[in-house]
Amino acid sequence: MTETTTTPAAPNRQSRRKQKTRMKLLEAANQVFLEKGIENTTVTDITETADMAYGTFYNYFKSVSDVVPVVAEEILRKCQQEIKTLQEQYDDPAMKIAVSIHALFKGVMSDPATNWLTQKPNIMVEELARVATDDAIEDMRKGVESGSFRLPAGALTLKTFCTWAFTGVMHEASKDPEQLQQYTQDMTLLYLRILGVDDQKAQEMVKVCAELN
Repeated sequence: MTETTTTPAAPNRQSRRKQKTRMKLLEAANQVFLEKGIENTTVTDITETADMAYGTFYNYFKSVSDVVPVVAEEILRKCQQEIKTLQEQYDDPAMKIAVSIHALFKGVMSDPATNWLTQKPNIMVEELARVATDDAIEDMRKGVESGSFRLPAGALTLKTFCTWAFTGVMHEASKDPEQLQQYTQDMTLLYLRILGVDDQKAQEMVKVCAELN
């Protein structure tokens, strides 16, 4: 008996309309976050910016704070795509990691939604794990295969450690924005050292990254 596979049905008109409405609310929320900050944003601000009825918001979200992780995830995904494009300029696995850490840290801290989430570490860790961690682990694996890295622990342990360490430092950096550049450079240097990159080489890579963004 031959097995048959079925192709998932395409979203119907109602589903597409709901998806479009939800996306419009998210885009409006991010716009208001940038203009007013998350703490000052109301549901009315979001629905008026989206040109929708007030009650429409509650068909998709429970509160403004419920929107933030969703907006943050979209921002992180966009950031990851930009990082991948930037990484394509380099063949050295260590430089790819340096570019990734530097750009991600600075990108997170510069956006209201992701910056706000740094004060909620449990949620931030989940978002990083969902969006960015697998790519980082793959970059590490390639570095090990090429002989560029020497991992100090197993991949699972390192993944957990690095994600929480990244989140913890961002939590502190958000309290002292004037030191953002220093935090960013220190985190990039720290990760390269953890991976066994020669210290002089690591510091040179951090300088290169600082000139990129």
